[in-house]
Amino acid sequence: MRLLSILFAVTVTFSGSLQSASLKLISPNGGEELVLGQPFQVKWQAAGIPGKVSLLLIRDNGVIMGKIVSGLDAVSGNYAWKIGDYQGGTAPAGNYKIRVRLEDGTQKDASNNFFKINEAGTGPTQGLDLVNTKFKLGTKNRVAAMSIVTKPDIVITGVNIVPAEPKAGEKVKVVITSQNVGGAIVAITNLKVELLASYPPSYSFYKILETTIRGLHKGGRAVSETEQVELVQDGAPVGGDLKVTVTADTLNQVEEIHEDNNQFNASFPVKSRTDLFVYYMYGKVSSSPGSFNEIHVKAGDHVGISTKIYAYTRFYWTNGGSVLSPGKVVVKCPGYQDWTVPANFIKRTPSMGNHTEFDFSIVRAWDTPGQRKIYVYVDADDQVEESKEFNNTGLFIVNVY
Repeated sequence: MRLLSILFAVTVTFSGSLQSASLKLISPNGGEELVLGQPFQVKWQAAGIPGKVSLLLIRDNGVIMGKIVSGLDAVSGNYAWKIGDYQGGTAPAGNYKIRVRLEDGTQKDASNNFFKINEAGTGPTQGLDLVNTKFKLGTKNRVAAMSIVTKPDIVITGVNIVPAEPKAGEKVKVVITSQNVGGAIVAITNLKVELLASYPPSYSFYKILETTIRGLHKGGRAVSETEQVELVQDGAPVGGDLKVTVTADTLNQVEEIHEDNNQFNASFPVKSRTDLFVYYMYGKVSSSPGSFNEIHVKAGDHVGISTKIYAYTRFYWTNGGSVLSPGKVVVKCPGYQDWTVPANFIKRTPSMGNHTEFDFSIVRAWDTPGQRKIYVYVDADDQVEESKEFNNTGLFIVNVY
């Protein structure tokens, strides 16, 4: 039995917040007829589990025969088992289940039904590819020897991300582990990767990446050879959940032992981050209508300029109103001295849960005609970690005539 391991590393930038860690036994899952002493690939899927697992052999009366193996990486998803062997002996023919268990005891799963272990030479001949089998005939109507043409079997065994709990807007590496657990070398032709982000309160998902990597392992690869592919993707800066769906052989170009185990789904949490920005600037002369962003006034008129700042956590409604300060706020006008706005000049108003509002006003008059540009800088000393660092400046233009 040959084993081909393929490692894909996908680097993406996304925003969006780990489904509970999960562990699932894939095979044997019940109904199989195995032969004592023959090799068999025990397979499982692990999502969000970085620890070690053990495999246990259980009889049909519920008695644990013993531990098959321990200390396996959960994400490896595969173990070459000599049928019947366990630590301390060899099981007799009979009906059994296998249990995969995280060694800290927090996750486990077992075969859905019992599989059968037969004595060598007594098992059935199910699964032989008789169309592709070459026969060497001996005496009359008797098969003396045969060679069986085997097939590959591609399984996505695990998906993990680094860092494990990213922040909104942060780049992550998505590590996808795929294995060929069949008996023939395979040239994987394509691998489809989808990233979907969700956000509260509806938790509906929207797609931020869909890509197909083509031509992988062109011509086939040696057993256990690995390959890495990196992609970079910018996503919306939101907190919530990130769902990763990976599908191998999407065009169904590889004839496999099993065609229903080529997809893997995993979900990971994404922490929300604040985004500070100037929501608007509004200017007004006492007796006339005001306007946003720009105003025309007479020399000597006193102009009141109101500024609203948002501390916005996008769609993460659970903690949006918790921001206490917009950081250091500085007002600049070329040709005039900079002014750092005192904290007690800024009014704080928690809003609907997903943002906090900050307001302050300044009054100014100019005696000579000309254009004045007034800039407001939020978090001017860059002390607040934000999902976006490039939108902290507001501009208001005063045209004096």
